[in-house]
Formats: sequence, C-alpha cells, structure tokens
Amino acid sequence: MGNIVRKLPIGIQSFDKLRTENYLYVDKTEFIYQMAYQGVPYFLSRPRRFGKSLLLSTFKAYFEGKKELFRGLAIEKLETEWKEHPVLHFSLNAELYDSRKALENMLERQLREWEKIYDQLELEVYYDNTSGKKETIVLKDGAYYQGENRIEKDGKIKIPTKEGHKFLGYWGQDNDEHQWVNADGSFVGGEAQYDALWNYIKSYPDLAYMVARWAPITHTVHYDANGGEWRR
Repeated sequence: MGNIVRKLPIGIQSFDKLRTENYLYVDKTEFIYQMAYQGVPYFLSRPRRFGKSLLLSTFKAYFEGKKELFRGLAIEKLETEWKEHPVLHFSLNAELYDSRKALENMLERQLREWEKIYDQLELEVYYDNTSGKKETIVLKDGAYYQGENRIEKDGKIKIPTKEGHKFLGYWGQDNDEHQWVNADGSFVGGEAQYDALWNYIKSYPDLAYMVARWAPITHTVHYDANGGEWRR
C-alpha cells in the first residue's frame, strides 16, 4: 500500500481537477476522440455513478482546447489541431429543482454566465464604397473594439481618411437616413446611441454594418486677368 502515489478519484467529476491534482485516471480518450469525430448525437442513459459527468467534463476540456490536460494520454497523439470551441455545459447536480421557478433561475444564471464569455458580435464598417474596403469592429465585454483599441461609451471610433474627401460619418446603410457616428468619430447621441447600436446589431446581425459617407474637398480659385494674381 505504501507504493501507491496516485489518489483514487472517488466522487471526482471534474477532469481538470483529476488531472491537475494527480488522481488515477484510466485512459479512455481514444474513444472520446472517436465519438467527437463521428458527428452524431449521443444519449448517455447509463445508471448513476458510472462516470457520465466525468465523461462530459472530459469532452468539455477537449473542446476547449486544453491540450495540457491530455499530456501522456492517447488523444494527445490523435488530435493535431486542438482548436478552442465555445462549450455550453449544463449541470443539474448543484440544486434541488422542486419547482419550475428554481429550474428557470438556474438556467437564467447559466445563460448570463455564457453571455459574459461568448457574447461577441461583429460590426462590418465599410469606409470606401468604391473599392469595398472595410474593417471589423468587435463587440464584446460590454464595449466596442477597433483592433486592440477599446472604445468606451464616451470615446471615439478611429475615423478613416480618403484622398480628396472629407469624412462625414457612418450611416446604417447606403440609403438609410440613420446616422450612427459623427464626423469626429463620436457616437451620435452619446451613450444612448452606443447602447442602441449594440442592441440593433444583436437583433439584426445580418444588417450589422455601417457605411461611410464622404464629401469631396473643393477649392474656389479667383483669377485676376489684369494683374495675373489668383487666390483660393
């Protein structure tokens, strides 16, 4: 008995805990890899205490791309990409769901947590209609991101430049009279517009784009035929 250095995972349902705290693990990851790539849904109906929760926790770690947890296991050699995917993992073990309200409250909490993690939207910004040039503004964590630049509610979007033209602002669509962004990059209507645009994009993701409007820069030249002088 003194030679045993690995702990028995009695009651352990977390694959992360099992691997990081040196519990004994019987490697089933080859089968997990096969199940993941067969592309069919599974209904696990085995009796209680047969490892269903641990299996799902293992899948969660795998789909989240946590390669470090699978070192030395069969799947380490089988998987070549280790992509990170969004994972929605429900657990109904934590509470007693003796009413519909209790279940709804749990689901609401879970959904709010996932919103914090995965609530990312994209806003296509067309700044040159002629060439179709555009950039993408990402909406996440309650803010807009233009590249690495976080745009706060009282902040400004970095405005584009176009030779021979003056930037007028961003509108919702080519023929839409609703202006979202002013010529200086600030949101029309301030914080209220900041939130309104977010809600609009969330409700209509297919219309999540803004189009720049430009005015040509013109010069007026006055020429004096008698003295040969001119001025703009």
